[in-house]
Formats: sequence, structure tokens, C-alpha cells
Amino acid sequence: MENAGRVLVTGGTGAFGAATVKWLRRFGADVVVLARRAPARPLPGVTYMQADIQDADSVTRAMRDCSAVAHFAWTVSAIQTAEQAEGIDIGGTRNLLEAMERTGCRRMVFASSITTYGGHADHPQPYTEDEALRPAASFLYERNKVRAERMIAESGVEGVSVRPTVVVGREAWSAPAQIFRQPVVVTPGRAARLQLVHQDDVGRFFAQASLGGPTGAVNLVADDAVTWTEIGGLVGRPVVNIGRGPARGMVRPVGLIPRVRQMPDLLELFLHYPLGDTTRLKNEFGFTCAYSSAEAIADMGEWSKSHIYLGLKAIRKPRRLATPTVLPARHAADDGRSENIIGDNSGGEFDTATADPDYPEWTAANLSEAFPGPMTPLSLGIALRIMFSAANMVTRLVPVEEHTAERVSTKQVGAIGHRLYNNVSIMHELVTSIPGQTQDAFDNQMHGTPFPEDYKPPKLGARELARLGKVLTAAGPQVAGLNGEVAGIEQRAEDLAARRPDYSAVTDEALLKYFDQVFDFLVRAWDINCVNTFLVGAPMTMIEQRYGTVGVEAVRVGTENLRSAALLNGIRELADEVRRRTEIARIMRETQRDVVLEKLRAEAPDFAARFDDLVSRCGHRGPGETEFANPVYADAPELLVKAIVGSLEAPSSPPGRAKAPGGPIGRALINTATTAIARRERSRDACMRISLELRLILREWGERLTARGILEAPEDLPYLPLDELYQPPADAKERVRRRRAERERLRVLPVPVHFVQPWHPGTDQAEETAADRVVSGLAVSPGVAQGRVRIMSDADDELESGEILVASVTDTGWTPFFGCAAAVVTDIGGAMSHAAIVAREFGIPAVVNTIDATRVLRTGQLVRVDGAEGTITVIEDAPVAASETE
Repeated sequence: MENAGRVLVTGGTGAFGAATVKWLRRFGADVVVLARRAPARPLPGVTYMQADIQDADSVTRAMRDCSAVAHFAWTVSAIQTAEQAEGIDIGGTRNLLEAMERTGCRRMVFASSITTYGGHADHPQPYTEDEALRPAASFLYERNKVRAERMIAESGVEGVSVRPTVVVGREAWSAPAQIFRQPVVVTPGRAARLQLVHQDDVGRFFAQASLGGPTGAVNLVADDAVTWTEIGGLVGRPVVNIGRGPARGMVRPVGLIPRVRQMPDLLELFLHYPLGDTTRLKNEFGFTCAYSSAEAIADMGEWSKSHIYLGLKAIRKPRRLATPTVLPARHAADDGRSENIIGDNSGGEFDTATADPDYPEWTAANLSEAFPGPMTPLSLGIALRIMFSAANMVTRLVPVEEHTAERVSTKQVGAIGHRLYNNVSIMHELVTSIPGQTQDAFDNQMHGTPFPEDYKPPKLGARELARLGKVLTAAGPQVAGLNGEVAGIEQRAEDLAARRPDYSAVTDEALLKYFDQVFDFLVRAWDINCVNTFLVGAPMTMIEQRYGTVGVEAVRVGTENLRSAALLNGIRELADEVRRRTEIARIMRETQRDVVLEKLRAEAPDFAARFDDLVSRCGHRGPGETEFANPVYADAPELLVKAIVGSLEAPSSPPGRAKAPGGPIGRALINTATTAIARRERSRDACMRISLELRLILREWGERLTARGILEAPEDLPYLPLDELYQPPADAKERVRRRRAERERLRVLPVPVHFVQPWHPGTDQAEETAADRVVSGLAVSPGVAQGRVRIMSDADDELESGEILVASVTDTGWTPFFGCAAAVVTDIGGAMSHAAIVAREFGIPAVVNTIDATRVLRTGQLVRVDGAEGTITVIEDAPVAASETE
């Protein structure tokens, strides 16, 4: 992205400054942050300088090479004395102006306040920027804002004094915003109303203004005004209206106390909160708020449900999951040492190129099933954001040493060949810090590695029991609330679909607002899903240790109605009807795929209606569904027609069930595992419903960028990474072409599923296929099947009924094709993978985690798959094509 200049942000670690930093990075600016405290969530590519704005030398150093400064560093009048405020507010502003003169920095965008107009009953109409500023005499905060505005105007710099109203939003933590997070919203009067502005609009405006444009004062407010009663409804809080008279009577004596003498004036301010005219904001600055006041406060309310707020303190409800902190990846060693992950640097543009040599082991097992690669830049960025959030989520669930938590949060996940990998070395460190867990147990669940013959589960001594107590204290209430969390994200997914606007009719600002909202919802949904996935491992390890394959097989007793099986259930039900109705079978077999649905709707409308119902219920799923460049079934329903045709020769009902191991311990373990699996499948399904909403937003954005000539086609959008999405570079078309070609190169880059860095291409190629070759993997679904191999790179490849489906990895979106496969074989996967569970559910033999089946086996070979032994035996080599004999 083109460099938009270098901008200094004072107070850049606060909520408003952080939002500005985020948008400056989106606009392509270099950013320096000057703040007294280190940020909780540092952003990559940002230079942070920890210093006081009262230190003139530090201010000058921070401003070097900057063309603009966004000024947020300010005191809160209820905390600091007048002397402290004078030094920070006025002295800090003076230091900035003097440093600008010394360094040649030409532009300042200053965070003033709408409250500088004062709260006056005789001025009910919106204030324009040229009106007199009349804050109350007791308002030190506002009076210093007025002084700073004058200093900037008189200095001769390009000054913009921004007067925002009350700033709210999911990450706005100012004292005014906190008023509306309290258990009860207390309003001073029924007629009291105010405009609001969302934190993200504040960040976007300050970033835009820092990079150029008009100067002078400007109101930053949404157009609509809301009453306190309306606010209470939007944030889901009861409202108590104490009335103007009683309110004045209550605060009058309080105002006699010197430290809170501003309370009577503060009441009058809220009774007559100044409204701002937005004419100049729109017409001169060309800015429209993406959020209305009502939308901004509703967004804050939506994200405040997990905590109880008392004053400025937030207390998480015990049965709600903690909120993770997403830290930037830091793969180098603490001393700066690093080595190439791929020895010849043949990875992708967005790869994790180097990493800590002390943590050299990597695996794509499990992750590749959820996020198959090579991914497009946009999908990869979204997936990395999800997985780093989930990694930190685990450290909030299970107390671990600080150094382990830091490594998990910043080094556990890497992008290699544009595929996601977990760092096994760091995960070993994590699991061994959990009482009762071992590296052998982890390797069994992650890689399917058999337990050593002499393996014995660890005994819990007094020290381990004490550690276990800490884990249960932290994790127990959160785990107990998981059903509620899953129900919550399911409801959120339904609400997003029900309230979906016409994306083609909204402004660019609103469309990107929806993207940010849904993206945050998606990351939170994956937090919950990853916790559910994490919790599946422990009971399954114990089941396998105690009962072996009989116990694993018995898990499916309680999983008849998994969300991930809904697609295959629907396909089989429709296939049963097609078998009974020869006219439908004829249409589906003889009509071209691109028109078959149209013909079905014309000649078999009742069947077409059932088909459409399946798409409406399951259309958010699809092969490789986490890749936004891949279609889901709502986009390509003809793929489901293909699956129905392929299922016509398959059995119409699954085989019988295994019985659970006897005894209370066995039953308890089976119930725990099946409950965890069902909950995981529900949460994964909700993730994909929310992803569908994100797809629709991205599709509309791609259409707009194409119409403007920025992209050649809407399908190019996934080739822009997240930091190019908001402000695409001028050479976007060329970048897309280059990245498309790179993805094709990475598609054949044979990065192993599991390796120790540095990996060198060409060192682990599979041997040539032999007719008597036996391929081994993890047995996940018992049964024996014989058939011809069909190597499939994606679900649109041809698959004949009775063939052996062999793929690198499958996910839930592939399961409609299990119905016509005699057996399923994959390079990657685990016993509790989605594909393995669905295969067991429907009695389809399956072997996963073969590592190299797609390279060793060939389409057309006759093989026997033993899903109980985990073997694929080549019986007959593939027929030689006539062209090969000529």
C-alpha cells in the first residue's frame, strides 16, 4: 500500500487513540504512538514510545519525520488536580506546538469536545462551529479544551479542532460511556437527550483528517438524538427517571464538596446536552458517520452482556468466557535469534518466514481440516486473527505460567505455504503445564500417534491436585456456561440473518461498518468453538486409554443428530425419494448440471421445494468453507444435485449402533464426550452462519471495487489482505494477478503435515506407487470397503458411486459426497475430526492422517480400505490409459 505519511498519535493507547491508529494503518500511514503506558493490544507496524507528553525532548523525538499529529493525551478532571491538568493539558499541547515548529510537522488534529459549548436551556437547537464556547466555570476539562483550541488556532499550524459528543462502542471505556453500562440507567429527566458517536467513527475521522483536508473546528456527532429512556432499551438496562427537581435537590449539597463541586453543573449539562450541527462535517470534511446514535449505543450494549459494571469497574459474569487479548505474532526468540521455517524461502508472501529455533516443530493436523490451504490472503488473515484469539483464549481458560502464556499467545500459530500450522513445541509446553496431561496424550489426539506400550496416565500427587484446583476454579464456571455461550452465538447468527440490510443500498462507510461488526462476531464465535474443540480431547483420550476402539466407536451412540450430519441426512432423504420417483431420477441424471434445478422446479416442484429447503438450512456450509474464495452450497446448489445422484446406489440407512462401555465411569465418559462433540458441532455451524453474512458483505464490496475499476472482478477481493481491504492500493489488479499465480505455486508445494524446521523442499517426497503398497493411517470408522481410488482436490471433482474418496483433507462441507463413496481416506485428520465423526455416524469406513495417501495412491487403483485397522491395501494398479500405450 502506498505510504500516506507519518503521523504521531498522542494518547494512542487509549480507546479513541487506538481506533485512530487502526484507521491510520488502514489508510497506509506510518504511525508513532506516544503514551505513558504500553498498549494492551499493540498493532503490528506501529512504533510505540513510552513517555510523558510533559517531556519536551521525548515529544520532539517522537515527532521526528511526522507530517501530522493526532492529539488525544488529556486529563480526566475527576481524577487530576488543576495543577496536574495544567501540566498535561496545556503544557503538553504547548510542547507539541513547539516540537512542530522545530521538526516541520505541519498539521494537528486535536480532540476537543462538544461539551465546550456548555449545557444551556436557552439553546435547544444544534450548535454550529462558529458559535461561542461557554463551558461551566467548574468544568476544568472543558475550559482547558477551549484554551487548547485557541493555542492551536493562534499557532499558525494547520489545525483541526474536533468536537465529538459522548463516544460509545464495544471498546469505549470513558466515564460518560460507562453511565450506560451500569445495572440501571438513571436519567435526570424524561426530555433529556443527546447525540452519540461510535468509537470507530471517531478513529476513522481523526485518521482521515490527519492525512489532509480542511482545517478549523468541526462537530463530530451522529445526526440522530436519543433520549436516555431509549438508550436504556438499546443497551438492555432498566431506566429510572428521578426527575429534574429531585435530581437538582440531590446534587446541590454534593456540589459543596470541593473535589466534586462540578456536580450541579454536570447535571445541567446532561439535562441540556449540546447537540451538534453536522453540516460542516458532511459538506466540508466529506464525512458521514457510519453509525447512528441508536446503532452506536446498541453496539455497545451487545458487547456488554458478559460483564457487570459498577462505576468504572467491569466484573465478568462467572459463567461467561473471558475475553482474549489478541497480541501481534512475535515468532523470533527473546534474544532475537531466528531461522527460516522453509529452508529455501519458497513460502508465500504472507507466510511466517522465520521462527524461534528453540521451538522448531510444526503440524497442520486438525488446523488444515478447519482451514484448508493454500488460503487466499484475506482468508489467511481472518484465520490467523481467529487462531491467535483462540490461543490466548486457552490461556484465559487454563492458568499457566506467564512465559508459557506469552509464547502460546504470540508464537503458537504460523502461516507456512499459506496454510495454518500449530507449533507443536509450544503446545507440548502448554499441555505439560496442565495437571493430568502429557505429551503422549497430546500427540495421540493431535497426530493419532499410538500410546507407548508401557504408557501409564500420570498420577496426581498433592502438588498436581493443587494445580488442578486452580484450573477448575478458573475454567469450571466458564465451562459450565458453554451451553449458554453456544446458544448465544446461535441466536446472534439468526439475528444477523433476520436483520440483514440490503447491502447494495448502504454507503461504503456503513458496508465496512457491517464488515467490522460481523468480523468481530465471527472471531468471538470461533473463540467459543475452539474452547469446545479443546474440551473434546480430554474425555476422548480417557476413553481410548480405557476402552480402545470399542470406546471410540461407542461415542457415536449419542451423536445421531449432529449439525455436521444434517447435509448428509438431507441428501440421503432426497435420494430415497428419487429412487421412488423415476421421472425425477431421469431429470437429475440426464439434464446438464447448470439447468437441472430449473427443470426440477418446472416438472417436480414439490421435490424442488424440499431441495430448496435443504439449501436454506444448510447452504452456509460447503467444501473448504472457511476459504472465502470457495463457494458454499447457497452459491452452488448444483453440487448437492451431484451428491444426490451419487448417493442413489448407496444404502438408504446407516448400520446399527455400538453399545457404550458398561459401568458408571464408562457411561459418564461417553456422555461427556458426546455432549462436547455435539456442542462443538453446533458452535462450528454457528461460525459458518456468521461467515455467510461476512461473505455477502465482501461480495458487495468486491462488486463496488470492480465497478470503480480497482479490481478486474469481484472474485479478486479475497486476494487483498485485511490491511488493503479498506483502502486498496492503486496497483491492486497487478497484486491480485501475482497472488493468484503464487497460490497456484503454493498449491503444489509439498509442505509436510508435520515437520521440524527448517524444512527443505525435495527432502521428503513419497516413493513411487507400487501395486502391493499398503498405506497406513488412523482408523476412525470401522468397516471394510473395496473400490477404485478417486483422488479429489476439491468437491467439484467427479466421484462415481462406489469409489474410494481420497483427499488431502475434508471438512463438514464435503460430507454430502460421503453418501456415494465406498470409503473415505485423507492425508490429514484426527479421531474427532468432523469428517471422522460423520463417517462413523453413517457407517462409512474411513482412514485419516495417512500423511501422503494423495501422493502414493493413484486414481483408478483398486484398493481395500479397512477402517478398523487403518490400512489401505492396493489390490490392482490403475488401468493404463490408451493414450499412454501409444
